[in-house]
Amino acid sequence: MNWKVKGIGQSVLSQLPCAAKLNYWCQKHITKAHENYAELVANRVGKARWFAAQFEGYGGTSMGQARFYEFGAGWNLAGPLALYCLGVNRQVVVDIVPCARLELVNAAIREMNRLPEALPRRPGRELTSLAELEERFGVTYRAPVDARRTQIAGASIDCITNTYTLEHIPARDIELLLGECLRILKPAGVILSMIDYQDHYSYRDSRISVYNFLQYPERRWRWFNSALHYQNRLRHCEYRRTFLHSGFAVLSEELDLPSPELAARLKSLRLSPEFRSFSFGELAVLGSQMVCRRETVTAASVHSTDEQTMSAA
Repeated sequence: MNWKVKGIGQSVLSQLPCAAKLNYWCQKHITKAHENYAELVANRVGKARWFAAQFEGYGGTSMGQARFYEFGAGWNLAGPLALYCLGVNRQVVVDIVPCARLELVNAAIREMNRLPEALPRRPGRELTSLAELEERFGVTYRAPVDARRTQIAGASIDCITNTYTLEHIPARDIELLLGECLRILKPAGVILSMIDYQDHYSYRDSRISVYNFLQYPERRWRWFNSALHYQNRLRHCEYRRTFLHSGFAVLSEELDLPSPELAARLKSLRLSPEFRSFSFGELAVLGSQMVCRRETVTAASVHSTDEQTMSAA
């Protein structure tokens, strides 16, 4: 689908009553976004394994005893279900709107039960109601909840996870959200973030580059940037700075850098003025996986890849 048609269509859709329900119907019946659950679930289990590995390396307790929190839980809750399968017993997951759909959660459960790879446990039978999530899996699902003001008790969370959520939050709200994360984390708690810096329209329209949105000034981009598919276009250096300003230390970061072909496409773009002050290396980063903690750490313990990023130029 042409990305501009999709963007303007979603902008119109976002103004209608029950926009989230209409968007789900379109994704299910028109774009088929909720198909191929075997691949989706395998991907989510892989991401959950990364979260588990980082928590084992940096967390202050065992996964079985820890209390996890995720903002931006999504439609199918495959992420929390995967963490349950890997041994997490207590999770609070929230969303700004009630996105979770019983049929999609059950589709994730079915595929998780079929996975050929070894897991400590499986989710078992399908749910008859989302109300069973807490009793069966220790997952407290709460929506709608504003992640800037969660009402979760202070210093009560051992690990915060977020998977490709921060790029969909307006820049002005991210620091408030991170301030809330700092408040609810235990002193030795960690926040584990996966962030995608690519133009998400490029996933459905192969004619455009993953850097496509860097060409458009905000006054033009807003026509394609609906509330249903919002992208803030922040670069990694801006996220890193925001984490630091919010009171976190960066313990580890892994950056996804472009292939020579993608780098060449970025170099060929006519950038919008608001992106011309960035270095090529700052613009080029495709995504990151970050581990942060509220504790003060020494400079020697922070594994920054800024030099690697700059070398991409």
